[in-house]
Amino acid sequence: MPLIEGREAGWPLWSWLSLAASPVLALIFWRHETRLARAGGSPLLDPDALRAPGLGRALLVALLFYAIGTFFLLFSVYLQGGLHATALSASLTFLPFGADFLLGPLSTPAPRRFVGGYVNPIGLGLETAGFLGLAWLIAAAPIGAPPAPVLPAIILFAIGFGQGLGLPSLMRMVIERVTRALSGMIAGAVSSTLQVGTALGGDHWRGLLHGPGTAL
Repeated sequence: MPLIEGREAGWPLWSWLSLAASPVLALIFWRHETRLARAGGSPLLDPDALRAPGLGRALLVALLFYAIGTFFLLFSVYLQGGLHATALSASLTFLPFGADFLLGPLSTPAPRRFVGGYVNPIGLGLETAGFLGLAWLIAAAPIGAPPAPVLPAIILFAIGFGQGLGLPSLMRMVIERVTRALSGMIAGAVSSTLQVGTALGGDHWRGLLHGPGTAL
């Protein structure tokens, strides 16, 4: 809440107090859940489940997965504010990403038969290569001039396909680390981790969009 709303409100005192209190509240929550689990209750987040081998690393990957969420806003600002594209034209630019984000999960079973658990790093590697390629393409284009339309479409297609491959395999990679009885709880933890990653990634760039002349 303070990360998302603090900047918009001008970083008032409550936002700093909330950030400072977060570690203390997290510790209180952890101890409460530990006592509840030992007493035979049903904790919201079972501490024993988080001790599963490899689960911490898997949740770290989930935390970083949606850190690129701000890309969609920044790229829209680039298209509309920098290249003066219409809102419709800018939205259609993202169409290859959306199409392949749908096709990626549908295609996951086929590569899993050949590479097994490496589907996730392959998908994330393809996504990373796509972002690097898009950054190079924009940097190489003359100022105020759009890149050739075919290459961005291909790159966005690759980014969408990589993310579409990576997300289902990430969920599976995390959930398979715990027993079936705990899978629902861990799925909820992954969902929350993805949202926190989006907030952390988005807050870093949101201030750049408040300068004079910025238009969506």
